Amino acid sequence: MPNQRNQQIVSDLAEKLSKSQSVVFTTYTGLSVPLLQTLRQSVSKVGGEVTVAKNTLIKIAFEQAGLPAESLSLSGQTALVLGYEDPISPVKALFNFNKENSLPIIAGGYFEGSLLGFDDMEGLSKLPGQQEMYSIVVGTLIAPIRNFAGVCNGVLRDFVSVLNQLAEAKAQ
Repeated sequence: MPNQRNQQIVSDLAEKLSKSQSVVFTTYTGLSVPLLQTLRQSVSKVGGEVTVAKNTLIKIAFEQAGLPAESLSLSGQTALVLGYEDPISPVKALFNFNKENSLPIIAGGYFEGSLLGFDDMEGLSKLPGQQEMYSIVVGTLIAPIRNFAGVCNGVLRDFVSVLNQLAEAKAQ
């Protein structure tokens, strides 16, 4: 019979997994406490969370959350990076942290209903985040309006210039 503490950990983790849009599996062996805190802060700033749990509890939580756990192979000390609002930004934050510190070791992840390997997660980290996508879309939508306003402003400027030239010609 599992103890009460482990049951609580599994239910909390299952709830977090069901709310998250992306999950990255990392092995944090060799990562010092201050570096782990720095990682937690950088992931938290972009709307994610870093959580640590035993591998067996992670697998049980995956099953409880209705996520594919049968092909989930975890080893070592595992930390999960969960993305809530924006699924890409926590992944980017993790990979940026990994570039600077060479830790934690990224094993793979879960995104849009399927388990992904390291290469796929690295590909996700290179995609623009949600806020970046919003700015790209807004910029694309505003560009024709901005160009039209520039053309209208140019016509008015040319018209005023012609009027000024006529006024100068009459004054002479």
